[in-house]
Amino acid sequence: MNEISKAAIRKKLGNISQLRELLLGEQLAEYNHRLEQYHQRLNSLETNLQQSQVAIEARLTQLEKKLLEQINAVASSGEQRSKYYYLKTQSEQHQLQQEFEHLSQSSQENIDLLDQTLNNNTNSLKTEIAQSKSDLDRDIILFNQQLSHKLETHLQELTINKISRTDLAEVLLELSLKLKETNPSSDRASAKD
Repeated sequence: MNEISKAAIRKKLGNISQLRELLLGEQLAEYNHRLEQYHQRLNSLETNLQQSQVAIEARLTQLEKKLLEQINAVASSGEQRSKYYYLKTQSEQHQLQQEFEHLSQSSQENIDLLDQTLNNNTNSLKTEIAQSKSDLDRDIILFNQQLSHKLETHLQELTINKISRTDLAEVLLELSLKLKETNPSSDRASAKD
């Protein structure tokens, strides 16, 4: 009777869960306790993460608002400078127009005399004027293309890269100066009308 059947062993030992409780009870309780602590830490970390995300979003919104305010301030400053330069240019243009009219009146007789002497060279002079005009038109078109390209490049840099206030101010100032340089041609056209 040395051999005892499994049923008999089970009966003697009782329920397996009781055996497991006897053998591993303290360890299982410790593991359960650790798992509960890890679960609490995980919940705490998730809460901290959510709070951090909310704080980051709030900060990003605040920074975005501040950046927009700064951009608007720089744009407003650039617009004011542009208006100032435009008015200054208008004043200078008016003064130059008056001087030109005075010169035109005083030199009309000289032009008539020169016109008589240059009758032989009229065709070549007209050709030179037409060539100069076409060269000027080509230069204006090229300048407009370069300005458009630079403006697109600067806008792309603004959307891709962070830019400092001074860089943005320089870009806007450069744009206003470029606009100032292109405005006299349209002012001359309106002056001719």
